[in-house]
Amino acid sequence: MDGATGHGYISLSGTSMAAALVSGAAALLFELAPELTARDAKTILQASSTPISESPLAGGAGSNNVLASAALLETLAGRR
Repeated sequence: MDGATGHGYISLSGTSMAAALVSGAAALLFELAPELTARDAKTILQASSTPISESPLAGGAGSNNVLASAALLETLAGRR
């Protein structure tokens, strides 16, 4: 099978794979700070992601760490 890792998992990519993960990460940010705008959440998610592509708009452009997103949110909001 194409994308098989050999460990019982399949490697998949694309916006349909990322949409649920990004939506979940954004939902967690809104849970922490309901006053956030969509633009704020996008900025935080992008700022706390590790780039894996030269263009931030390219598919597969980065890997997000939701704990880093939450920490950045707390730092920006002065909640520490």
